[in-house]
Amino acid sequence: MVTKLLFAALSLISFVAFGATCPATKPEPFDTFFQRFSNDQGFAVQRTILPLQMRTLEDRVDKNGKDASPPVKSFVSKSEYLKWSTLSEHMKSNGLKSNIESQTPKAVVVRVFLPESDWLVLWHFKLQASCWVLWRYEDLSL
Repeated sequence: MVTKLLFAALSLISFVAFGATCPATKPEPFDTFFQRFSNDQGFAVQRTILPLQMRTLEDRVDKNGKDASPPVKSFVSKSEYLKWSTLSEHMKSNGLKSNIESQTPKAVVVRVFLPESDWLVLWHFKLQASCWVLWRYEDLSL
């Protein structure tokens, strides 16, 4: 019983902290959100569903020499995620570029890549209660 109450209290605290950073009246503009998400580590942590779903490719080739890399699903814990630099710092230090790969009113996929290389990461965002959140990180680099 105590465990259930503690969990409920922590969930409420997380919801209140999340709500404090987001307007609840209308959908938040993605551009405004993404600018802050990319530059503000604390904000990025608040706006990430943790543990973060992560998909990576294993570098494997089949007997015909074709890519046979199935996606491997794992999760990034909050303690590990806190060690990540901001997206803008990571992009700057590695010479990465970004663009929006796909966008709907409720979902955006941002492509982060190194031109003329196989470095490619997709950042999946979704609109949740009028607020954008990161819910999946997909490393497609080989």
